[in-house]
Amino acid sequence: MTRREFLSCYFKEIAGIVVFGCVPQFSSAGRGLTYTFRVRRNGNVLSETSRQVRVRLRGELVTAVGLLQGDLHYLVNGRLPLCSARRCLVRPGDIISWREV
Repeated sequence: MTRREFLSCYFKEIAGIVVFGCVPQFSSAGRGLTYTFRVRRNGNVLSETSRQVRVRLRGELVTAVGLLQGDLHYLVNGRLPLCSARRCLVRPGDIISWREV
């Protein structure tokens, strides 16, 4: 998947969340599954994700988020943070998306 295709799929999903309200959801838009939800409380990405769905870890590495397994990365408000999910702080209203790579 090219960067352009990835961003196109991602922004379509974000537009759907903004227009239709944010309900935690798994989708298979593009190539691979995505899990997207809106943050309700202050915390970090890992704690907020754990409140929404089952998470499996190996040390600092997140190996599974609900139905997603394998190589995963996350976005916060459409941006790829350069830190672990445990260290990335989020606020209410932020949108977290987990994707299979």
